[in-house]
Amino acid sequence: MSRAVSTWMVLRALGFSRMRYDDPKGDLGRNDRQREVLKQLLKNTMQFSSVLHLQNMLDELGTHVRTDLTFDEMKELLLDYPGDLEEIDTVEIKGKGEKINGIYYFIVNQQEKDRIHGILKQHLEP
Repeated sequence: MSRAVSTWMVLRALGFSRMRYDDPKGDLGRNDRQREVLKQLLKNTMQFSSVLHLQNMLDELGTHVRTDLTFDEMKELLLDYPGDLEEIDTVEIKGKGEKINGIYYFIVNQQEKDRIHGILKQHLEP
């Protein structure tokens, strides 16, 4: 794949994942698309041949993606945990947007906080 084509694909994926104003779900719709892009990226990088090109992919993404994972940690995830990466659970937190003193906040009621706390606790227990 040429560098121009891969750059074009990255820019399209970024545009797709960042758009929110034309989405009826707003930020929540954008979150859905970002998860989808990440799932596809993980699916594509699960192939061993992709590990060899991981540094090139990271260079293409450049400043558009930030992570505190080192290159070696990424390789370890891809090589040592492929089954775990294919099965990713996502949970959407329910709430409502509210503007307070000119700043938008996502307000989550106590029942929803308790629900999310229970899910996190369940996933973190051995």
